[in-house]
Amino acid sequence: VMSLMVVLAMLMTACGAGKTPVEGEAELTIAGVVFQDDQFMKSMVQGYEDAGAKYGIKILTANTNNDQAKEAELIQTYIAQGVDGIAIAPLSQDASIPNLKEATSKDIQVAITNMNLTGDPSWLAGGYTSDDATNGKIVGTNAAEFIKANITGPVNVAQVDFDHQIPEQSKARWSGFYAGLDEAGVEYAKVAAVSANMQDDALAKVTDMLTAHPEINVIWACN
Repeated sequence: VMSLMVVLAMLMTACGAGKTPVEGEAELTIAGVVFQDDQFMKSMVQGYEDAGAKYGIKILTANTNNDQAKEAELIQTYIAQGVDGIAIAPLSQDASIPNLKEATSKDIQVAITNMNLTGDPSWLAGGYTSDDATNGKIVGTNAAEFIKANITGPVNVAQVDFDHQIPEQSKARWSGFYAGLDEAGVEYAKVAAVSANMQDDALAKVTDMLTAHPEINVIWACN
């Protein structure tokens, strides 16, 4: 929630409002966009709403439901409505960014969260994210210590990812994890992988995976 308040604060500064509007000032409108209906994204929506209340602005929240076409349609709708800013968790480094850059060309401020961008980020009002590869490697390094202390014999790793949803972010996480194991000198075999981003689907797939591969003794879940 705090990260989303930071994103909204960046947008407020870019839109020229760092305080609650007074009588006679135009109300700012910011669109807050997420991409699925899980606990993480619900906390993001709460962050948008809390920041809107704090700064006295109108917040329009929307969910793209993992649909790139819907995301593009929403961005175009906000452009047509002339909102002051868009705070968004984008779906794709490739497909999302051109639409968001178009919004900035219409004098709409854009801030992103939950994505690392390649290239020049100067067109953004701001953003808040984490380094997925580094985070994954930190987990891998700590997992290596546990594995060395507790597992004798083969180390059979199963992977639970979200490659089907946001491949760049998912791969950054699991590649970082294996880099941590490699750097620590852990010998392991990747015996299975499933891709799922929602709880019920992931639970079912992991259950099936464990049935098919009872030799699994390490699960790396980055989903």
